[in-house]
Amino acid sequence: MNRKRLLKGTVIPVAMLCTALLWTPSVGVQQAMAATEETQQQSSITGTVVDSQGEPVIGASVIIVGGAATQGTVTDFDGNFTLKVKPGAKLTISYVGMKTQTVTAANGMKVTLQDDSQVLEGVEV
Repeated sequence: MNRKRLLKGTVIPVAMLCTALLWTPSVGVQQAMAATEETQQQSSITGTVVDSQGEPVIGASVIIVGGAATQGTVTDFDGNFTLKVKPGAKLTISYVGMKTQTVTAANGMKVTLQDDSQVLEGVEV
């Protein structure tokens, strides 16, 4: 086979391959950097939710203010929760029959929910 024909047929595919290899990693790197930056801005915090007697509140909702509906958690059997938040984020903590509180997120926080007597007065058995 003639050497000129061989080179002529491979120049375009080689050029396309080189372009693809140069372009693809830069896009992937940008996406990885954006994901890393977002992750670095968030930190995992823990906290506890208790009632006015100091008893753990099981199943209290802990939601990030201004976040998506799925950005939150519920407290466990001991009233504890863990959540990834950005620094300075606000959390709304609520439970049926108790007053909702909005607090600034901090690691190791302890939130005391007070009874909502207006809600409790309306319950009849």
